[in-house]
Amino acid sequence: MEKSLPLKCQKLEFSHNMTSINGRCYKVDMRNGKFKRFLQFTVKYQDQEYVEIIQPKGYTESFFWNYVNNFLFGGRSEPIRVKRLQTDVDISRLPKFVKIQSKEVDTRITTADEFEQLKKIMDASSFPLNFCGIGFFSNDWSTFEHPLFRSARHVFIRNKYNNQPELFRRLLELPNGNITVQSCLSWITFQTIIDNWKRTQRKVGTSLTIDSVHTEEIEKILNQILQEGQLRESKNGDFIIPLYQDKNLQISFGDTHEELPRNPRLWDDLMNFLKLEVIDVDSE
Repeated sequence: MEKSLPLKCQKLEFSHNMTSINGRCYKVDMRNGKFKRFLQFTVKYQDQEYVEIIQPKGYTESFFWNYVNNFLFGGRSEPIRVKRLQTDVDISRLPKFVKIQSKEVDTRITTADEFEQLKKIMDASSFPLNFCGIGFFSNDWSTFEHPLFRSARHVFIRNKYNNQPELFRRLLELPNGNITVQSCLSWITFQTIIDNWKRTQRKVGTSLTIDSVHTEEIEKILNQILQEGQLRESKNGDFIIPLYQDKNLQISFGDTHEELPRNPRLWDDLMNFLKLEVIDVDSE
């Protein structure tokens, strides 16, 4: 009877040896005992924890992890409704014969083939996605070309190579209205973005957030704009520069660290975000 009812949850998370449903964690996967190895199955929610020792008998972590997931999700007649699906494992390892309905998906996808695997487990009503996060990638740009990625309203791009010219060139070709990317940011790259947005006349509400920007980089960019006499401050403390016709560019920034290091010499290396958004002149 329970399997015939729709399963709804705020957050569903899959990792290498753990499944989490609304903060309730089901974890497997292998321990070394005094004389032999064994499987430890743990269910944890808030301050409560249940632990069971299981004799492997030829079972592997992966086998038992799949068994737990199929027990939780398999055989359901309705899609699992999730506010946000989050996974850092290969899409092919997710439970088979399960359909998930979610408008927010945060994965470690790096190729178009993985998007096709994701499509197989997602209910059609999930698309277009409101949010789509992808994993680190190198030179495989097929992810940017996949319709599921390009149709998402907000995309988050993990990037460990920092300020690749090719990355920003391709970002500016994406149709997504809101983009967040992890990257450094130089003045040349910033100017390239502005020139592109002026030429293509981006719509109001279009935004690009660059995460993991050093304090020193932000200061250099703002100082350069000040020298050119373009920048002025809004009543909200953001900076405004003219973009095209009756549209302006709003620049906001802030820190992503909890506290300042004691040594001021380290402050320039702190990570910050810088957000660019197209606004109407009258909306300031």
